[in-house]
Amino acid sequence: MEQTSHHPPITHMLIEGANKSYRVTGWSTYVIKSGLNSATLAADGHKKVTFYDGQTITYSNPGDLFYNLFMGTMGHQITGKLDFVDKENDIFGTYTFGNVKRKTQDYFTGSITHKGV
Repeated sequence: MEQTSHHPPITHMLIEGANKSYRVTGWSTYVIKSGLNSATLAADGHKKVTFYDGQTITYSNPGDLFYNLFMGTMGHQITGKLDFVDKENDIFGTYTFGNVKRKTQDYFTGSITHKGV
């Protein structure tokens, strides 16, 4: 990993698996908004996993909410959406975090589509 820019903060990464079984490349950047007792992190960027046979899957970065930073029991919640894309096989997957009313904060929904269905 290397921080390639300070303003805005941008980090690039390269992870290689044993025996070249996979490779993860990507970048991320973020914007943090602070409140009196919380911080919200909005992330941008993507990761790309390339497997030994050439298959690739790209996925996005979700956001984060950190709460009760100064008072109360500190907590962390993943927010927003996480998208997975397999262009070669026309497969798309999505997780959406914490957007369902009357469910716990860690509840998420998702879908997988193949060729639009």
